Amino acid sequence: MAMTLEELEKIAGYACIGLTPQEREEHLKEINQLLDYYTQKLEEKDLGGVEPTFYINHMPFRQNFLREDKAQRGMPREKALEGAPMVKEGQFTVPRVL
Repeated sequence: MAMTLEELEKIAGYACIGLTPQEREEHLKEINQLLDYYTQKLEEKDLGGVEPTFYINHMPFRQNFLREDKAQRGMPREKALEGAPMVKEGQFTVPRVL
């Protein structure tokens, strides 16, 4: 199982990471070494009795097992601001970053 250069470029694009041609080659080599290592480790294990896993999105009925999302009253502003180190005009304030 090896990753192709096209797959690496696609993933880098999703992550908004710009890679130079040299970085692409280096990362592709490292990723494929990792994939080879873990593939080898998996092949060493006896997985005969292990049931395959599945993802909930692949279930035919796609049922939502999470709780129902209901709107509820939040915490009063005064209580939420009690422990804040800095408050200005009824809002949290934080130090300027830039």
